[in-house]
Amino acid sequence: MKKILVTLVALFATVTLASATDYNWAAGVKAGSAASGISVKKNMGGAALEGIASFYYGNSLGVTGLYEIKSDLGSGFELYYGGGAHVLLGNEIGAGIDAVVGVEYQLPGAPISFTFDYKPNFDFRFGFDFQDFGLGIRYCW
Repeated sequence: MKKILVTLVALFATVTLASATDYNWAAGVKAGSAASGISVKKNMGGAALEGIASFYYGNSLGVTGLYEIKSDLGSGFELYYGGGAHVLLGNEIGAGIDAVVGVEYQLPGAPISFTFDYKPNFDFRFGFDFQDFGLGIRYCW
């Protein structure tokens, strides 16, 4: 995970020409250390709503809803942070609350964005999970 983080930071640092994330909707995939799945995001000015459908522990489906506050970092980068809730259905059943903090980068002149985030959560059945880092790629429109 440390190598992925260093590679991402180096990649982001080399890119200087970009526009801010100015799309209305985005959808794509997220690969996480605890869960991987599909992400859909709706921008609303200085905030956003994000829904994530993830596959956990083999045969369980997790659905997460997040409210995110956005802050422009310049050069196409945007910081986002917020919170929400999740449910887990399938072989494992659970529910809980989530936090998120991450960085999004939109490619200049292309409808593609990349994300890196940290999403710790507390599940009422399983307890705390502090290990959910994720990389994402989304198509924006």
